[in-house]
Amino acid sequence: MKILKGLSASVGIALGKAGLYSLDDYINIPHYKIPESQIDNELKRLNNAFLLAASKLENMVDRSRDLFGEEGKSIISAHLAILNDPHIKEKIEAMIKSRHINAEHALEDVFEDYIKRLTRHGLHFEEISHDVKDVRDRLIESFSQAQGRFTCPVNKKEGIIVVSERLTPSMLLHIPRENVLAFVTHQGGYTSHATILARSMDVPVVFGIDINQIDCNADMIVDGTVGTVHVWPDKKTLDRYIKKQEQQKKRKDFCLLKRKHPVQTKEGLRINLKVNISTMGEIDLLKKYVIEEETKGIHYDGIGLLRTEFIFMRGESVPSEEEQISIYRNILQQTSGKSVIIRLLDISPDKTPAFIEAMIKGKQTSDIRGARAIAMYKDVYITQVRSILRSAVHGQVKILFPMVADIDDLYIAKNLVDEAASSLKKEGKKFSLPPLGIMFETPSSVMLADQLLREVDFANIGTNDLLQYSVAASRESLTSQESYHIMHPSVVRMIEMVTRSGRQQGKEVCLCGEVSSFEQFYPVLLDAGVISYSVPVTKYEDIKCELLHISESDYKGKMEQYLTFLRLKDQNKYFEFNDKK
Repeated sequence: MKILKGLSASVGIALGKAGLYSLDDYINIPHYKIPESQIDNELKRLNNAFLLAASKLENMVDRSRDLFGEEGKSIISAHLAILNDPHIKEKIEAMIKSRHINAEHALEDVFEDYIKRLTRHGLHFEEISHDVKDVRDRLIESFSQAQGRFTCPVNKKEGIIVVSERLTPSMLLHIPRENVLAFVTHQGGYTSHATILARSMDVPVVFGIDINQIDCNADMIVDGTVGTVHVWPDKKTLDRYIKKQEQQKKRKDFCLLKRKHPVQTKEGLRINLKVNISTMGEIDLLKKYVIEEETKGIHYDGIGLLRTEFIFMRGESVPSEEEQISIYRNILQQTSGKSVIIRLLDISPDKTPAFIEAMIKGKQTSDIRGARAIAMYKDVYITQVRSILRSAVHGQVKILFPMVADIDDLYIAKNLVDEAASSLKKEGKKFSLPPLGIMFETPSSVMLADQLLREVDFANIGTNDLLQYSVAASRESLTSQESYHIMHPSVVRMIEMVTRSGRQQGKEVCLCGEVSSFEQFYPVLLDAGVISYSVPVTKYEDIKCELLHISESDYKGKMEQYLTFLRLKDQNKYFEFNDKK
């Protein structure tokens, strides 16, 4: 038996056989030189490929609506918009003429440059790159007429676990949904359009898996709760997961009956459960999975973290005050009157707006965080704060300061708000001063928690950066991911310190970051005193269900048990041990 670990994009448990799905037929792109006399012919081939791809996508629009609703239709329509962008075709044509290369080669190079520019900016731009890849593959397919396919015989009557390098919306349209038990991929993302469509099929989706270790027709177990894939499981593991499937069904039925209830433990301990928003696409997910269900009685506690970087990475220049107000108002109008915590622009190496990259001319941005960013780009932050203050008259808004290291950093951020408010008052514009909070993301801020919390109205704990700065390892480093568990003991201790200080001062402390996405961590976190969480939209219902099933006996003493269990490198065994009990 092999156990492969990845990331869960959709929960659930699936047991079945692997069906390997290949996209290679049209990813192996021919490269060759052409004589000048053949340039017109290559341009015609390119034009025909665009026409054929557009025709197929247009035919897919209605089918995608039938299968996936209006969301499916809008996704395929977005692919059409990418395909119809005249600049892309013009660049390909220019490359064919200047470099004397075949149309497929030029197409690949232009799209590859486009994809690299998107992924360099991180966040939702990396998710958009998956759609760009799908359009590219659709065009290549138009040259060869090849299509993705299963590379080994599969018994579709029994259902299959689809294993592929990545998911694409067109691929999902070609595979009958009644045949799919789960999706397992190497590449992927939480909010890519393909993942959104796959999630609507109500099957587990796990990405980040080394699919080369999976054989055709291998017996598999996909655990979408923890993001693991068992290949050729032994009988003991198989029996355990059959039992877990039965238990999950009972839990799901119970949670459906509790949709109208606030989130609380079995003893009635009230938990504030909010959602993170990083893109406008996640607002759409929020509407679909949470807000639209509010009329049916579902409960949620607002947006616990609105990451505003996506607003600043939409173009080559700083978005105007009016543009930002329009975005904030739109979000407020779609959140059922719940509070929205807006974090100020948090510049970092993986999320640097183009206009700032131009200013620093390729220098590292790792030192331009928090108060230092405010000092360097004060006009950018004044505009953002003004837009938030003006938006606050339209709903419940809170401002969150990122990367605060000490009291001086906090005063710089608070003075920024005072200056923005003063300028709006002089101009006679309507605004409201919202509550102010800070992100605990550095060990220095944790050590000063008592002092910092006296100066603000609330706080969030950002576990992603807190781990990075605690163990002196970059978040992108594969080595650090292998060496340091995301629930590192030091992080758990610091979470407990900040929440204790918040409780003593009557200030809400909300936990966000990757840690909050995993249900199995919650007994430890509850024992550490955390009763407020902000989680990905796609994990909201699962985590609510988990909390509804937790009793005091499930979490009392769990923090110390976790911190002393075996040795540091065996922390995963703690969760496996507790899962089996």
